[in-house]
Amino acid sequence: MPEPRHSYRFSPWQEKLTGLVLVILLVILIVNVFFKVTSAYVMIPLIVLAGVVYVASLIAGKMKK
Repeated sequence: MPEPRHSYRFSPWQEKLTGLVLVILLVILIVNVFFKVTSAYVMIPLIVLAGVVYVASLIAGKMKK
């Protein structure tokens, strides 16, 4: 079975972490829309967390190569 050709392949770690970032951002969006919570104490840590996880996924991807 030939492997699909990608110019850039995600490592399993990177896929998991990227998925986690999307989930975190989705949670932020849902909380904002449904609960109208725009408290900085809630938003800033979540956004920082998403950023940290994303950077970790990039590092994980580089380490895999």
